[in-house]
Amino acid sequence: MFTHGLSPNMREKYEEEINKMRKWIIPIAVLVILALMLVSGYNSLVAISENVDGKWSQIDNQLQRRADLIPNLVATVKGYAAQEQEIFTQVAESRAKLAGARTPAQAAEANQEVGGALSRLLAISEAYPQLSISKQPQKPRKIPRLILANNY
Repeated sequence: MFTHGLSPNMREKYEEEINKMRKWIIPIAVLVILALMLVSGYNSLVAISENVDGKWSQIDNQLQRRADLIPNLVATVKGYAAQEQEIFTQVAESRAKLAGARTPAQAAEANQEVGGALSRLLAISEAYPQLSISKQPQKPRKIPRLILANNY
């Protein structure tokens, strides 16, 4: 190595110092690798958490959009099916629960209630064929968006 021009005594000291440093190189390298793995793992967990938050936000947006479209459907159907007041009450109550949901579990439960009430409301709308020939062109066009919002 570099000990070519050194005296034997100096050569011995130099080799001892090199051997001492070699003993520390592997543990330090292992610690550096572990630290990098921990940082990478933490960053992965943060990215996963952000992804989950983003997905929940999309679901929340779809649920809100669905809740916002319900009054249009109710208004369209209400004129033709005045005797079906119970269905309209159920739709309004389930929509209020969906809008007031604070947790994912509450939102899921409210969404199921909305789905049941809307299926009954859509059955009523099918029973009245005049709804498809309504003179209110924008409201019937929003009904498919309401159904699509259910797919999320």
